[in-house]
Amino acid sequence: MEFQKNAFEAAKKWLLESGIQNLDEKSAGFYGSFADWLDLKDGKVHAAYPEITGYGISAMVFLDLCQRRAKLSDANGFANKDLQKRAMLAANWLFEYASTKTSRGIGILDKLPYEIKNSQKISYSFDTGMCLNGLTSFMEAGYKTHAKGIEEIANYLAGKVDSKGALNPYEPKSLNFPSKWSMQEGSYHSKVAIGIHHAGKLLGREDLVEISKRMANFSITKQEKDGRFITDETDKSTYTHAHCYSIEGLLYFYQKLGDGKYLDAAILGARHLQMAQFESGGISRKFKDGKFIQDEGSDILSQAIRIWRLCESFAKTGEFEKNAARGVERLTTHFQISELNPKNLQTAKNARKINGGFMYGYDDGKLVENVNCWAAMFALQALWLTDSKNANEFDMALLI
Repeated sequence: MEFQKNAFEAAKKWLLESGIQNLDEKSAGFYGSFADWLDLKDGKVHAAYPEITGYGISAMVFLDLCQRRAKLSDANGFANKDLQKRAMLAANWLFEYASTKTSRGIGILDKLPYEIKNSQKISYSFDTGMCLNGLTSFMEAGYKTHAKGIEEIANYLAGKVDSKGALNPYEPKSLNFPSKWSMQEGSYHSKVAIGIHHAGKLLGREDLVEISKRMANFSITKQEKDGRFITDETDKSTYTHAHCYSIEGLLYFYQKLGDGKYLDAAILGARHLQMAQFESGGISRKFKDGKFIQDEGSDILSQAIRIWRLCESFAKTGEFEKNAARGVERLTTHFQISELNPKNLQTAKNARKINGGFMYGYDDGKLVENVNCWAAMFALQALWLTDSKNANEFDMALLI
């Protein structure tokens, strides 16, 4: 447990000190945003990501509550003023630079490259939802500066949900995108439903609450009998990253509503992750044509660890304990670049900026040479939840 605590502190230090959040007041249009990753080849970041900035707001709220062992419902502001400032800067950036006004409300844009001007104004529903998740947590923590904007984002997303609970995945629909999981409606939008539900509760909007429940119920219809969520209808494959998003949303709804059907579906999904785990402890990125591919990612691994630990906290079956333990070992000894792992650190360039961070993972059998922002945020929570007390007390609204 001490090793995991040290790994958590190293990851926290990287997130706050690596420069992955832009804190340069002179950086016009990017001040407060979180970037995608640090490239090991040149030590640079290349794009400000609204989705990751939404995660970043959640991460700042989460870290503040961890520091003082407080619950979100009892937060009443931040104890750590640096974390508060970072969350506020991120929220301000989303509304000032990364949003688009529509007749239905406010949508959040795609990534904004540092070196490419006039990027297309594409709004992904999932990215918008992750921003809403962070903003609603920030609001419940005591900051209502953006309450009107939060309601407009919730309205925008709710207006894109059809009668069966499916969410329109992106706008404008006139763009001719290649078909992939993130361009399709699907079970992974249950994670978007978290923010809509949370906004509904905070704003006293029962209509938003009901729409979010419809979305969660739709997600269950995309699950196979063996627990696998279909994430690409074109080939019936499952991208494990999106499979995990599906489970995460359902665990939230179980915690908030107490309906066992959400936990049952989540546990079935968690069992699919058991099948996706390699001997090394890593998790396959994808299930296609009846088999798991060999590539793995640290972000997906952290998601699986969180899911297993949270399923244990709710169901207490003991069936996921060994999987989570093997996953944590793989995460900290293989993917984390840290002084805890000198051999790994010595192979990296610009060690000061990457120490404590997490390598993204493998693509086509090759290690992707970047230290990934969202992977670090997911890992922080995975490491925190290895403690049963933390898992038992965790508020699913804080899930990054």
